[in-house]
Amino acid sequence: MSKAELLESIYRKFHKKEYLHPDPLELVLNYTNPADQEIAGIIASSFATGRVKSIVKAVSGILALFPDLRSDLLKSKREKLEELLGGFRYRFYNSRSLIEFLEGIKKTIIEFGSLENCFKVGMMGTEEETKSVFGGMTFLVDNIEGKSKANRRILPVPENGSAMKRLNMFLRWMVRKDSIDPGPWNNISAADLIIPLDTHIMQISRILGFTDRKQSDRSTALEITKALKVIDPEDPVRFDFSLSRLGIHPDLSYNELLQNGCEIIS
Repeated sequence: MSKAELLESIYRKFHKKEYLHPDPLELVLNYTNPADQEIAGIIASSFATGRVKSIVKAVSGILALFPDLRSDLLKSKREKLEELLGGFRYRFYNSRSLIEFLEGIKKTIIEFGSLENCFKVGMMGTEEETKSVFGGMTFLVDNIEGKSKANRRILPVPENGSAMKRLNMFLRWMVRKDSIDPGPWNNISAADLIIPLDTHIMQISRILGFTDRKQSDRSTALEITKALKVIDPEDPVRFDFSLSRLGIHPDLSYNELLQNGCEIIS
């Protein structure tokens, strides 16, 4: 069995909604309006650190404050946010971090019309490095939190060389459109996406020989994505959900992958 055949087998078996729970993406899929989906997506992905049940609980609490998500957020006043979120705390983040974050999302949407438009502007940079999702990420982060005075930023900083797992996961949700990913964005190519690199994907990628690096950083994410592009140049990140189920879903494990992996011949 080749690596491509193994990946396609895992994709066919696990790229199904029955394996979605538990996942913060479920909160994004509660919305049908693309304008709401991108806001729910940036919030859900940005808090995707820690135990998944805790993530879902924290994000659900935030979203519940804005029944008509985009409209209510854009109409929100700083004083009202402080009243609603005064006692918020999740892992490293407190109410000030969250309020600055929401205010940044609001400001960015007002200025550009949507988070997608902001991201697209960032991808149109003149430098070769910025003509990529990294340029879009940097520009989006700078507009949402670039001048944040919060004692703890919520979004990662693309320039620091990290794998930016949460931002890449957000982009997967926004750009890909199928039975799992809602894909409300229409003007970014799935071919440009980068694998959301976490512990599970790192371990599986080492098993499959996509990388022998030990650091879960930007270089490793790019190396794994390059290997996946050999198998699917147009949509390399489509394997992310099915592969990650092997480490995340309570009913699954690496055992099947390890057993099949022994049969890889190319």
